[in-house]
Amino acid sequence: MGSLNHKLAQQESRRLDRTVEGGHERSMMSEDMPQLFYPGMPERTEPWTGDYEILWSIYIRCNNRQKLRRVHIPALEAIIGQPHGGRGWVIEKENDNPGELRLMATEILAGSYSDAMLLSLLRKLYALRPHWHLTARLNAEHPRGVYIMATYAEKEPSSAAPAVSNIMVELQPDFSCLIDGTTSHHSGSGKAF
Repeated sequence: MGSLNHKLAQQESRRLDRTVEGGHERSMMSEDMPQLFYPGMPERTEPWTGDYEILWSIYIRCNNRQKLRRVHIPALEAIIGQPHGGRGWVIEKENDNPGELRLMATEILAGSYSDAMLLSLLRKLYALRPHWHLTARLNAEHPRGVYIMATYAEKEPSSAAPAVSNIMVELQPDFSCLIDGTTSHHSGSGKAF
């Protein structure tokens, strides 16, 4: 047990390491976030004050689209609501996951970041599943804005609805206005979501 506590203390120490730049502390992880950006997005130096979005990518253990629509989607939406705002989910079948279907949606959050956005997201996530891996930059003054990535993976997914096997959710700035104002996210097959 002592070695586990030692490892946890080392991880916490690394997480809290700071470097000083120009008299201000910044987290060493702030530049190493796994955040993706639109191609051609201009560099930013000012804090992000625009809208935010939540990107949902959910794998459901089901290979029948009718059953997905009839059973699993209603069960999922009873827990997290309709993040797609009534536009419906983009549904894809991927070759590497023949027994699963992938649901994708973009949830638009109007306005600058607020802690209420994060709290609302966390309530949805923890209503869906009890254990998540979270990565976050909660600095609203950062030029790339607040960024939160939550992932969940089920080793042995149940077939009970919603039969979620894998999820990735990202709360991030909606940078599409910096490109052309109409850019949307695209799935692996090129479908917009």
